Amino acid sequence: MTRFLFFLLTIVGFQAQAQLALKLKSGTYRIEEETFIGILAQRTTYGVALWDGPVLAEDKKALEYLGVELMQYLPENAFEVALPAGITADALKNAGVSAFMPFSAAMKLDGPLANMDIPSWAWVGNEVAVQFEVRQSLPMTRAFFGAQALGNNWYTLDIDPKDLLNLATYEQIRFIQAIEEPGSPENFNARAAGRLSQTQAFLPYDGTGVVVGHGDDGDIGPHADYKGRLTSLAGTSLGDHGDHVAGTILGAGNIDPDGEGVAPGAYNVYYSYPGNLSNVDAHYDSYGVRVTNSSYSNGCNAGYTSYAAQVDKDIIQNPALLHVFSAGNNNGSNCGYGAGSQWGNITGGHKQGKNVVATANITFLDAIAPSSSRGPAADGRIKPDIASVGTNVYSTIDPHTYGYKTGTSMAAPGAAGFFAVLHNAYDMIQNDTADGGLLKAIGMNTADDLGNIGPDFIFGYGRINARRALRCITDTNFFIGTASTNDTISYIINLPAGAKDFRAMLYWTDTEGSTFASKALVNNLDFEVVDESQSSSFQPWVLNPAPNGTTLNYLATRGVDTLNNAEQVTLTTPSTGDFTLTVYGTNVPSGPQKFYVVYDYEMSTISLDYPHAGAALEPGATTVRWNGPTTGLSWAYSTDSMVTWSSLGLNAISGNRVANWSVPYVASNDAFLRVINGSDTSIAGPFLILGQPNSVQLDWACPDSVKITVGTVSGANSYTAYILGAKYMDSVMTSQTNSIVIPYQPTATTWISGSADLDGTHGKRAYAIELPAGTNSCPLPRDAAIGAVLNPTLVTSCHSTSVPVSILINNPSTSTLDTVAVGYNFNGTTVRDTLFASIPPYGDTAFTFVTPLAWSGTSNQNITVWSELNGDQNGLNDTVQTNITYFSSTLYALPFGQNMNGFNNCSNATNCGGTSCSLGGNWINLANGSEDDIDWRTWSGGTQSSGTGPSSDVSGNGKYLYLESSGNCDYQNAVLLSPCIDLSTAIAPELSFSYHMNGANMGSLKVELFDGSQWHLLTSVSGSQGNSWIKVTEDLVAYVGDTILLRFTGTTGDGYQSDIAIDEVGVIDNIGVPDANFSASTTAPCLNTAIVLMDDSKKTPTSWNWSITPSTHSFVNGTSATSQNPEISFSAYGSYSITLIATNNYGSDTMVQTNYITVSPLPELPIVETWTFASNSAFTVINPDGGMTWAVAEVAGPTGAKSAAMYMGYYNYGSAGAVDYLESPKFDVSSYINPTLMFDISYAPYSSTYADTLAVLVSTDCGSTFDTLYLKGNADLATVSSSNSTYVPSGKADWRTDTVALGNLASDFIQFQFMGICGYGNNLYLDNIRVIDLGGTPSTATLQLPSTICEDVPFSFELTSTDTTLAGDFTLNRQGSSLTSTFAGLGVHNTTLNIATDYDLEYTYHNTYTFTADSAVLIPGPKLDAKFRLSLTSGTTYQFTDESTPAPTAWLWEFGDGTTDTMQNPVHTYATGGTSYTITLTVTTDCGTDQTTTTYNNIGFGDMEQTNWTLYPNPSNGLIQINMGEVEGAVQVQLFDLSGAALSRSTYPTINGNLLLDYQQMPAGTYLLKVSKNGLRSTQKISIIH
Repeated sequence: MTRFLFFLLTIVGFQAQAQLALKLKSGTYRIEEETFIGILAQRTTYGVALWDGPVLAEDKKALEYLGVELMQYLPENAFEVALPAGITADALKNAGVSAFMPFSAAMKLDGPLANMDIPSWAWVGNEVAVQFEVRQSLPMTRAFFGAQALGNNWYTLDIDPKDLLNLATYEQIRFIQAIEEPGSPENFNARAAGRLSQTQAFLPYDGTGVVVGHGDDGDIGPHADYKGRLTSLAGTSLGDHGDHVAGTILGAGNIDPDGEGVAPGAYNVYYSYPGNLSNVDAHYDSYGVRVTNSSYSNGCNAGYTSYAAQVDKDIIQNPALLHVFSAGNNNGSNCGYGAGSQWGNITGGHKQGKNVVATANITFLDAIAPSSSRGPAADGRIKPDIASVGTNVYSTIDPHTYGYKTGTSMAAPGAAGFFAVLHNAYDMIQNDTADGGLLKAIGMNTADDLGNIGPDFIFGYGRINARRALRCITDTNFFIGTASTNDTISYIINLPAGAKDFRAMLYWTDTEGSTFASKALVNNLDFEVVDESQSSSFQPWVLNPAPNGTTLNYLATRGVDTLNNAEQVTLTTPSTGDFTLTVYGTNVPSGPQKFYVVYDYEMSTISLDYPHAGAALEPGATTVRWNGPTTGLSWAYSTDSMVTWSSLGLNAISGNRVANWSVPYVASNDAFLRVINGSDTSIAGPFLILGQPNSVQLDWACPDSVKITVGTVSGANSYTAYILGAKYMDSVMTSQTNSIVIPYQPTATTWISGSADLDGTHGKRAYAIELPAGTNSCPLPRDAAIGAVLNPTLVTSCHSTSVPVSILINNPSTSTLDTVAVGYNFNGTTVRDTLFASIPPYGDTAFTFVTPLAWSGTSNQNITVWSELNGDQNGLNDTVQTNITYFSSTLYALPFGQNMNGFNNCSNATNCGGTSCSLGGNWINLANGSEDDIDWRTWSGGTQSSGTGPSSDVSGNGKYLYLESSGNCDYQNAVLLSPCIDLSTAIAPELSFSYHMNGANMGSLKVELFDGSQWHLLTSVSGSQGNSWIKVTEDLVAYVGDTILLRFTGTTGDGYQSDIAIDEVGVIDNIGVPDANFSASTTAPCLNTAIVLMDDSKKTPTSWNWSITPSTHSFVNGTSATSQNPEISFSAYGSYSITLIATNNYGSDTMVQTNYITVSPLPELPIVETWTFASNSAFTVINPDGGMTWAVAEVAGPTGAKSAAMYMGYYNYGSAGAVDYLESPKFDVSSYINPTLMFDISYAPYSSTYADTLAVLVSTDCGSTFDTLYLKGNADLATVSSSNSTYVPSGKADWRTDTVALGNLASDFIQFQFMGICGYGNNLYLDNIRVIDLGGTPSTATLQLPSTICEDVPFSFELTSTDTTLAGDFTLNRQGSSLTSTFAGLGVHNTTLNIATDYDLEYTYHNTYTFTADSAVLIPGPKLDAKFRLSLTSGTTYQFTDESTPAPTAWLWEFGDGTTDTMQNPVHTYATGGTSYTITLTVTTDCGTDQTTTTYNNIGFGDMEQTNWTLYPNPSNGLIQINMGEVEGAVQVQLFDLSGAALSRSTYPTINGNLLLDYQQMPAGTYLLKVSKNGLRSTQKISIIH
């Protein structure tokens, strides 16, 4: 410190002799002229050369001749130089140098470091993080070891502040500054405010072909507004800030047209900030980046840093480039400028570059946003440069939504889009690529002046105005030149009479400044405008940058500008004639300097900007914008193409050129708006006034077309449908109605919308809806779809590698599906199976493949599943591919516990998914951005947000896991997986964990368990639960024997107060008093037959006590009441209650099951199962391996009709040797002569290699043991020849009846099983299983049916017999259909046949000695439909022709004049014409009668006699039919009112001699109808009634 103070005192003392001024950030140094010190003889000397005036080109050449390297210019009139070894002071003097001195240590320090004013972000404990630049030509020094390279010769180092001067003494060190501040994001669209909406309505400038390099908070999207125009080079998304900014720049408005960005044609190369800046040199060429946008801070009033110098240099090296930045949201912060908290708080750094654009935030009313940062720059330059709307900006939010945000972050993208539009316009108009500096000059010079007159430190040069900027480019109102020191360059322009608001600006892209210098400007040009007609000269506007809060807000004055590289002259009412624009090369030390002179003027005092020609307005409130005065205006509008005008009372809002207009509720595409200011008039139009549809509804999506319904809009006369194309919403079809069927194949997810139209002009599109890939509610008659893969979704290293595959099968069609073949492919292996179950229309069912997949590998893999429905009419929904997550973990035994204390703390940065947190102990966070959104983070102590999160872990001094919800991290999911936990030997496992959920915006927590095949929900909590840890316990006994893992899913809420935390996760075996439980080998035993009572108690009992009531029982086979699993025999019929007392060292527990065992008399013969009522079957399916087993299918049965049958699907069952049982009930055969088992079988072998087998096993000990009495396989079992396709019986001939005798068995209590043995052959079917006594006389029954059955006419049927012991049932099926109806009992049943086609009626009847199955074919007669026509033969005589179907057997005609006839086609003559007659025809068939009645008002009327044409009905609702006999071709039809006035004239085609007229739109009343054809005509009076 002593040395530091001494040095400062020395400098102060040196200042007294100052002659030449060296202005650096560390201070202003006064150096006596002809001072030459510190020149080294043996090696290069680095220092400062100073001149006593501007440095000329010849001065620099003289030094270069001596071998002196000139580096950066330093104010005033100095250069940083490297002197070669051996050079002398005299040589420097002779070259024109006035003084030289080497760099002192203090000179190398940035201003804040020199004053020990170290910014807060640079402190690292007690050290300061600095970055320093080294000279590339000198070797690194040991003192720098430990420094981290930043690139471009910059390094960073943490250093004690008292050692800063020591570091600066090293010759290799060129400059030292505090580390750049870490970037952080800064917070109704700017299109209308910036006049982009107006220009793009009739000019093709939307940014097409221009690439914007946008840097922000991690990846963006998905969003339809970016489609086809986005390349993302970003990392994981950290929120929606970048999405919103991207939409403002170039959103297409595809989903919501109100969300369209400023440059909807531009292309976005997107980066995680600051990648768009650090890669710009390379990507300027490789991607064609022309504009960048960055809405991140970089220190507050940080001055001209190395970052500022770099972005300035970017513009020099890449001439077409423009860097656009937000000015910042730091107004109210005192950032050390010296004028308080309202000035000098631009958040940069890089934003203070001379060649970049810093953007202020204004509202749509042109008012400055209170938070918008203000200038000046640290050296007094004008900042911000321009202003754009950044308040309540509506733009894109992922995924596919929109929202409002406010801040200069939202203003800068409006400016970036604006410059992209200017680039596009320049490319097209000038056929060349514009320099970024030229476009910046045009943008600033044409901006609408806001705030103080002229430039100011709040709005800069004003709000961007695309209308004026594009005019400047179109009219080539600019000059480009170069200047060196002392050069003078002049340009003459002529202003026409009436020109107003003249503006001219000089701008140059200045050489990057020195980070040493107190002033960033290097080359100083000056500007002057001369009015030649008045001999008046005008200097540019300058501001007073003195750090005084009052003077900083003073109006600009005219003067000489020595700070800025932009100088503007404005004249409100310029003279007519020539003006000279002069550029002076005042001091150009780094030249020659390229410059741009731009100018613009208006020709009217008033101009309407919005609405504009071609705009689509909705009735209701809208905003009107104009340029010109805000008072003394006269407003009017027209909706009839300016035929008439209606006055308006519009008033400027808050004195700005904005007003609210309530657009009239009228539909018009010839609307205009007019404003008059004195003698000037501005008219906007024509534009459209039409409502926006309030909805778009997807009615259905089929393989080749889509139907939508667009919300109706008053006044619209057509509607247009839109589908998202390669980049934009494309209009695809226009319809006269709002229901539109669009030819389109929905093979990929897209977006669809619609607009209301008026006379071909499209209104605003409705908010779009998503059109999913595939079909949706498509009315197809046959379609099967795979809805989802239900299992597996997760495979672990801890579970079996044989994994069941379950899927959801959807039936989106209009018909029931009953046989659906499906398949899956995993790891190259294909497996097929078949669903034999009915799926109703629009229903679904879950299906599990018999063959599981065989997992191999240690990474995530895909499974593909598909349907193979025969005759499927839609292939778009057949296939689903799902990624299966693989999780590898160590298997942990109980007790298991995790308190997180062994984990390393993660960052608590508010960057949402930007922090990835690795855990220990086999705990895993899923991947951000792909598997979830954010991570559970390890932390100790409190979270950084108030009002949420715990203050410590559960113990008070350890760690926990939590979700950081700050930083726009709303509604983000975090998924945490535990390691595998072994419950194989557990008795009473129990989970416990603690959670903390406190906060006003709290989200939700869900805890689930995976048992190897599926997830089970254990706990779900949502909303704030208070500021304390809450412990939860969950019983896991249901998962004993399993290996499990846990999943914790946390979801943040709608704000930062939703930090969720968990801690102390454990699983223990909570053994205590036993939980008594038991079951029985059977609960319905036979009399005097043993059963086993099985102990199922939990928590390890060591002794048991059984008691049974009543006492008619005994313990057998050596067991007793204290056995764990005793065997019991019951000697009497009745119900028995069982009690078990289970005991261990912790105590006892009692389980009582009342009437648990029932011993009943067994049923007697017959035993019959036809599967007609399968859900009530007494048979039981036993499936030992849990795979494919016996199931019911509907097939052509033993009678030939469709029948329910039990089958084994061996065609798709690859588990050779697997057995499945179909077990009968127990029954008693003690009183029968010849009890016999009979069954119908159908089977087709696959081949001799793949042989399936059927066995019949019979038990004589009440089901305890079974013996084989029947065994057949392959050819012996076959009923038809071999088949290599899935076998399904097709008729009666495919079946055979087999028998098994039961009469010789040694027991009266019988039970049998059908045992199927899989040989991977073909399907096996069983039906009509029955046990009857063949020793008796069978009975008969007769089917009773009506002689005639008619369509849609109820009828009855029954089986009749003299034997009252017979029972039976019926099955009715329409041939070719899967629909069946069943009827129980032989008695009378009623039904109706609805379609005139063949039906099968299958029936069975049975008793002890009888079983009969048969079927009948029912053929309903078609429904009777009475119909006739008549034709005139002559006069009032008509031919009546019967057209009824089917052909009747009798007719009754009633002619309406009291006469009748019974002929089929009679001829009748009416006594008088011109009278109304009602004619009735009644027809008869075997299926009944039908009648039709029609009234004719034209019998014999008028000149109808000239034709045999007949008109009916009359009166009518406006739909009229004329029968014209043999007339074909076009017919002329005229309609008159009774006064003779013509109402319509049309030509209609006749179809088969009939003419259909539609006058439903006509009012009710009487009219004259004239019909003519080939000289024939008929005139008829008609009446229309509504």
